Amino acid sequence: MSNSIGSPNPSPNSGRCIYGFVLFLVSILMVLMYSLYAIIPSKVFVWIGFTYFDRKYWSLAFPTQILVAIITFALFLYPSLNYLLTPSLNASNTLFDTNSVHSKPIHKNKAIPPIRDLRPHFVSQQLFLTDD
Repeated sequence: MSNSIGSPNPSPNSGRCIYGFVLFLVSILMVLMYSLYAIIPSKVFVWIGFTYFDRKYWSLAFPTQILVAIITFALFLYPSLNYLLTPSLNASNTLFDTNSVHSKPIHKNKAIPPIRDLRPHFVSQQLFLTDD
């Protein structure tokens, strides 16, 4: 395989190292520029010569809105979607699938029985000692 950037080989190579380092430096530079924009008063920007810039409100409001959206998704929407996609407890596919092998456990000569799925009735009977 070649050492090009688009190769499917995940091993590190010089091209990936350079791009990764440049992206790291650009991200640090962007965070510093954002922090300076949020902290430095507007009068300093006007004195330097920048006459048009967004209100300082958006330097805090936009990241806050993104953070609230992520938290809302993580705490409410993602669990709700999982709950909607989960079959009910009464559905048969929560207990059985195409690979299930159901049989009553038979212990011959105290040997280890073959691997199989136990029916819920049998498990309940063994756990709670009921006759149902």
